[in-house]
Amino acid sequence: MASELLRSRIALLSSHRFDILVEIALSFVLAVVSWILVERLFRNGPLRLTGRPLFAVAGAIMFISLGFCSLTVFGRLVAKGELHLAKGVGSTKQFVR
Repeated sequence: MASELLRSRIALLSSHRFDILVEIALSFVLAVVSWILVERLFRNGPLRLTGRPLFAVAGAIMFISLGFCSLTVFGRLVAKGELHLAKGVGSTKQFVR
């Protein structure tokens, strides 16, 4: 009887379930650390931005991210050969018979 109970408890904490429990616990620990070290500084500390500077920084970060993502996607398409750049566009030779 005791061995069956032990087996059922071991089955409940299989390695996969144990990994999930560790990930959940680690997520909460990292959330608390992030709140203490990052959120407090931006909400109440010297790094608090309001008004125009806040929107300027947010806009600059958005455009930098958009540019980086565009370059990354464009580079991957060219490397795979899926993007064919037009050759001779605008030349008059293509219309001459």
